[in-house]
Amino acid sequence: MLSLVSIKNNKLNNLQKKKIIFLKNEHWKYSISDHSEYLKKNYKRNDFHNLLFDEKKLIGYTGFRNQNFLYKKKKYKYLHFDCLIISKKLRNKKISKILMNFNENNIRKKSLPSILFCEKKLINFYKKFNWKSVNKKKIKLYFKLNPKKFIMSFDLKLR
Repeated sequence: MLSLVSIKNNKLNNLQKKKIIFLKNEHWKYSISDHSEYLKKNYKRNDFHNLLFDEKKLIGYTGFRNQNFLYKKKKYKYLHFDCLIISKKLRNKKISKILMNFNENNIRKKSLPSILFCEKKLINFYKKFNWKSVNKKKIKLYFKLNPKKFIMSFDLKLR
C-alpha cells in the first residue's frame, strides 16, 4: 500500500531523516554524515519534504526549500525543488509520476512557483509534468549555479 506525506523540516523525526539519507545515498554516494550535514545546513524550519512510502519503506522523496531570486530588481520567493529520488529497485515503474503529482499539489497549496536545476538529459522528464525551461539570464540567483545545469520552473509568472 502506497502512502504520501508532506512534512515540515522541523517536524521530521530521526527515523524519517535516516530513511531520507539512506534513499539519497542510493543515488549520491556520500557518507551518511555528509548527507546528514547537508540536511542540517541547507534545510530551514519551514522547508518541507514529500515522502512516498510502500508500507513503512521510503521509496520516493522530494525536498523543497524556501528561496528567493531577483528579476528586474524585484525579489521573488520560490520553492527550490531540491531533488527527486526514487528507490533504485523501483525506477522505470511509473512511481515518479505519483510523487510528481503530489509535488504539484503541494506547490499549488503553497501558492509559490517552484524552480529546479537539472542536467540536460532530465529536461524532457520534467516537461511531462508541466515544468518549463527558464532562460538563465532572466533571473538572478543568490548562489552560483553550475554552468552545466538547466533551470526549470513550475507555475512561474514573471512580470
